[in-house]
Amino acid sequence: QVTLAGTLDIAEPGRALFTVQDVRVNDLDIPSPAIATLVRQLDRRERSAGTPDRAIGFEVPPYIGDVRVSKGRGTLYKTVP
Repeated sequence: QVTLAGTLDIAEPGRALFTVQDVRVNDLDIPSPAIATLVRQLDRRERSAGTPDRAIGFEVPPYIGDVRVSKGRGTLYKTVP
């Protein structure tokens, strides 16, 4: 079992970033310096300028302005035109 924990942010319209802060494989915590290398192995796509080493970028609909996750639930907020 692999667990990635971190923050989810909207970087720009249509693009979100999941910044990995902690990685756990079964009962083994991955050391912090190794996380960026692991993220690069998981996400081999070309990175945009300014993307943090620990971040995994992905597309979201452009009308999503913010994402909040709390107690296992996610809430999406629309942008205001």
